[in-house]
Amino acid sequence: MEQKRIFKQMIDFNRSVFDRSYSAMVIWQDQVERAARALQEQASWLPNETQVIVDEWVDAFKKGRDEFRKAVVGSFDKASETIGA
Repeated sequence: MEQKRIFKQMIDFNRSVFDRSYSAMVIWQDQVERAARALQEQASWLPNETQVIVDEWVDAFKKGRDEFRKAVVGSFDKASETIGA
């Protein structure tokens, strides 16, 4: 019984670390996106196609990070179920 409690604490700790790291990464990526958009707006010499490409890139990046989060959270959930927590 003690092992289950220890494993649950380990899973909870790792989930907390992941959640905080993920949040920090999202904040950083959002700041980079805002800076890139501001730079792009000031660069009148860039063609409009560039904006389309950047928008697609940002959307793909956000989709990828959301899917990554779902996979990791799913793994934490499976680990919790396995130990019966």
